[in-house]
Amino acid sequence: MRLVRRVLLSAVRPPRRSTLFWFLLTFVVVAVVLSATMFYNIVVENQLTQEPTPEDMREPMHANSHDMSQEPARTQQTRESLLLHAKRLLSLLEQFSEESVMYSTATEPGVEPGVQPVGKTDMTPEFLLSRYYETELIKLNNDYEKEIDSGYTENVVHSENYWSPFHVTRRGYGLEGSIFVGITHSQEELTSSEVETACAATVRNIYDAAQWPLGVFTGIVEITLSKSSPNTHDTAKSTETPTDSAVPPAEETPAWVPRPPSVCTPRAYLLPSCAERAAFCPTDNIRVRQVRVEPQSTNGDGGVGISGRRKSHTSLSSIAAQRYATLALYRGETYVMFVRAGSQLVYKWDVLTRLLWLQLPSRTAVLSQPPVQINRQSVRLAWDRIVVKHVEGILLASKKQFSTPEKNGSFSSQSSEGQTGNGVEHWIDSIRWALDLGAVRLHPAAGAAEEEGRSGGGGKTHENNEGDPGMMEAEILQYVFHHDAEVFREAKENLRRTDVNMPELVPQQQQQEEEEKSSSGSRSRRDIQIYWLRQFYLSLREALLKDVVERETTSCLSGVQMKRMQNGGYLDSIFRLHAANVKRRSHAMQDPRYMRPSPFHACGGSAKNACPKMSDYKEVCNDDAILPYLQQSWVTPDFLFTRAEAFFEFPRDVVDGYRDRLNADSVPLDPFLSFLGADEEAVLLSARLWTHGWDFFSSTEPIAFIVTKSPTEGDTSGKDTSMLSPTLIRMRQRSVARLRHVLFGKNRSAGLSPDTKTEALRQVERYGLGRRRSREELFYFSGLREAMKDEGVIRSKVDVPHNVDPTCPASFCRS
Repeated sequence: MRLVRRVLLSAVRPPRRSTLFWFLLTFVVVAVVLSATMFYNIVVENQLTQEPTPEDMREPMHANSHDMSQEPARTQQTRESLLLHAKRLLSLLEQFSEESVMYSTATEPGVEPGVQPVGKTDMTPEFLLSRYYETELIKLNNDYEKEIDSGYTENVVHSENYWSPFHVTRRGYGLEGSIFVGITHSQEELTSSEVETACAATVRNIYDAAQWPLGVFTGIVEITLSKSSPNTHDTAKSTETPTDSAVPPAEETPAWVPRPPSVCTPRAYLLPSCAERAAFCPTDNIRVRQVRVEPQSTNGDGGVGISGRRKSHTSLSSIAAQRYATLALYRGETYVMFVRAGSQLVYKWDVLTRLLWLQLPSRTAVLSQPPVQINRQSVRLAWDRIVVKHVEGILLASKKQFSTPEKNGSFSSQSSEGQTGNGVEHWIDSIRWALDLGAVRLHPAAGAAEEEGRSGGGGKTHENNEGDPGMMEAEILQYVFHHDAEVFREAKENLRRTDVNMPELVPQQQQQEEEEKSSSGSRSRRDIQIYWLRQFYLSLREALLKDVVERETTSCLSGVQMKRMQNGGYLDSIFRLHAANVKRRSHAMQDPRYMRPSPFHACGGSAKNACPKMSDYKEVCNDDAILPYLQQSWVTPDFLFTRAEAFFEFPRDVVDGYRDRLNADSVPLDPFLSFLGADEEAVLLSARLWTHGWDFFSSTEPIAFIVTKSPTEGDTSGKDTSMLSPTLIRMRQRSVARLRHVLFGKNRSAGLSPDTKTEALRQVERYGLGRRRSREELFYFSGLREAMKDEGVIRSKVDVPHNVDPTCPASFCRS
């Protein structure tokens, strides 16, 4: 029926749908009437002209009279059947007309031509899942709780919010499909009252952009410095006698020092307004573990950073060590996801990731994607389209109140000092200093200055003709996605309430000072741009998010580059992953086909629901139910999504039906990795997951995008040896030896001292490669065959036997 509908739509496209509907309706009615009349005449004529058979001649005369008496009834029955058939045709025609109108008018940008919008027969996953979480899930939870204890629920009076989905979830229902998100971050300091840290901005985005934030739980590990007790902090005071000091004698037990607030918890979630919500505050689902260390371990100088934290280096020796500590906060969620601080996720990311994962042709799939980059050109286009355009509109509207423009593009006031004017004039006069159109525009040299500083210019300020390049694209991005207006307003109100030296006239005095500064030309280009950025940061955020969601490309891991390690080259990075941009292949939230999981996931148990055997996989792959997917050879923990069974081993019953179809083993994270780079950890984790039976796929559309590029924690590659202590160098050597032993074999750890070898290979059997696939198959699948030949790990004559064919014909990510 859908094929016929599409053919009709493509063949006939009149300007007015109503004309087409009435024309087809008239045609069907005439056809039905003619067919009924012709059918009746043919039946009567056939019966009148038909010659009697010998059998009919033997029948008594009363039998023919009986048949003739039943003839009107048969004719009436025929007419009724024809009318019923006509009604069905009319209903189908009416349905076809309605769907055609909806299909032609409800076209949205970014939707594939074959994807229909929400209608009576085809509903998008976004519409169906939103209705499920808003209405059906609440009803299911309520019915389930009433079945558990019907008498209690019927005879006890509850509050108005008792049956809300938030309170129901807190009581333990409706948590299917929950996600544990482990966030890795650097020990970042709060540097502004307006901008949050990269970690806090990522956490806020995780809950604000989720379709069902109740089912999302985050795990964060932080390092804080133990502050000395005020009684034992100063040795000079300890030598004083009670008579020499007015301070009473110290107690024997040191005073308890409260822990500082987490830099990864958004400040908006710590406000009383969040705690006083009648429904849900995300702090209930944020698990933070703060580890206290001694101050003397910080950079070797014993200094204490702001708020009792480190300034430049974290005690966690690598991202791998931090990820291991973060995963210890897992509490039984269905899925596990890793995200790096500074990343942002698209709207309804939790539903989108599960839809894409359930379409992959493997029950042991790992969905991973390098975050998409927001380029500088997109930031400039959004700035010109939103900020510059609005400022130009204000300038045009102010022509009636102001005289001719000045050289810089702004307008000088016509009103005299004694003239009061209206509210618009006062407002324009108050922001006259910011109506410099030349300063509002981003300077063309700002991007060049950013690239120069990034490529090796250090902190050098770019000098240009104007002497002030203003804000750079990276700064605008950070402000747009890290700014929280609610916290900014709360801070201003607290400052106004707590500052006793600030009279009520201070705002007016400050405004006068600002006007004096603006009149004297002391406002910089950066100040003007920050002012307008505060006004339009929400619009800029929506525009940049739309650019990410609607772009026709996505990212994937296309390969890895291996550097041959020389003697003593432990500080050099061994691996480097490469990402590539490929064509986007899905719009899952608008495609109704994604509501049907692939045959590899929609199975379980026995009989009809049994999962296909390995011999039947090829037939399943040829089915139309397999949607486009993108396979890759590596994963990146910057964004990784999979089932929790990938890292935890759960006991399974035979009745569960899951043991037979899970052809992979769990991969516990290695706690003995120190000072490994991000790409080195990703390669090692990929090798362990793949040899344990897990398959790697990239997202067919953008899910995560990067905003802040934080420095890699624990990455010693490219650093001068003189800047590292002997202890750090030994830790790096042990980690590299452990990595090479796991990937390349036992002979790769030769040349180490017995003590170093023992320390480097602690419990290496537990955290090594798996047995589902061999090391040789890994090298062929990942593209490291030639590099392994140079290392002497594999031989040239074993090329063909170790080729690994994918379960289904795969589209691999290639650069």
